[in-house]
Amino acid sequence: HRGYARLALRHQVPIVPQVNHGGHRGLLVLRDNQDLARWSGAKRLLRTDTFPLFVGLPWGLALGPWFHLPPPVPCHTRFLAPIDTTAFGDAAAAHDPEAVEALHTAVITAMQGAMDRLVAEARPVTSVVRGWLGRR
Repeated sequence: HRGYARLALRHQVPIVPQVNHGGHRGLLVLRDNQDLARWSGAKRLLRTDTFPLFVGLPWGLALGPWFHLPPPVPCHTRFLAPIDTTAFGDAAAAHDPEAVEALHTAVITAMQGAMDRLVAEARPVTSVVRGWLGRR
């Protein structure tokens, strides 16, 4: 998916990458069941690649793409410095696959670096659970 890079190049606007970390701690997925999603038609009908077996509120143990009530988990969001698209060419660069790929690589590299830093700063899951229980 490179449409965002082509669009930003075409209009010569900066891209502001953003990353999130922590929301995944609100649901314990035991198995993603991709084969079941394909077999059951969930991929086509529900537009989902998975049919997870998970532990979550209010169901306890559940199977399928059901809603759940996430426990209070810390989520962290970072907005990164804007990436100047004019450094990758003028508006015509939107039609140049190499320029589009270079911009995409710059965005992905910036996002991965920020995500790595967020993961390194994150508290371990055990401290999150202790927080739920009111212990520090």
